[in-house]
Amino acid sequence: MTINRPRQDTPDTLLIVLGDQLDRRADALDALDPTRDAIWMAEVEHEISRVPSHKRRIALFLAAMRHFRNDVRASGFTVHYHELQIDASSDRGGSFGEVLAADLARLTPRRLMVTRPGDWRVLRDLEETAASAGLALEVVEDAHFMCDLSTFDDWIAGRRRILLEDF
Repeated sequence: MTINRPRQDTPDTLLIVLGDQLDRRADALDALDPTRDAIWMAEVEHEISRVPSHKRRIALFLAAMRHFRNDVRASGFTVHYHELQIDASSDRGGSFGEVLAADLARLTPRRLMVTRPGDWRVLRDLEETAASAGLALEVVEDAHFMCDLSTFDDWIAGRRRILLEDF
């Protein structure tokens, strides 16, 4: 396995990969060039503690993220990855926005992308962080959904009820 050292140069595109988006066939990942672009991932306390979860589920989730990181690194990508520190006396990372803001200042990418998060709160946090860094956040639609949001918005327009069996 090849271990890539984080590049010191500025990536053209920095792709944010969230823990529930670990798909090597993702459209956003297909659009990257490993010689010019980089991937950013972070394990953050705020996201892990936000919804009560069993410790085994959290461990499995973090292990999947780390395996994905290793896989994309082995295929030639630079991955900027923040592991959650388990030592209670250390800095445990804060929110995605806080961790990302520090890396945007250090890496100064020309372009910032993410596959559409399934959580509006996460999307708003990422958009605000990108705007504070003077970047637009390019949101790539998630191919795992049956349709994009605009198609769904068109479908629900004027409906009195929104039920899955009607869709």
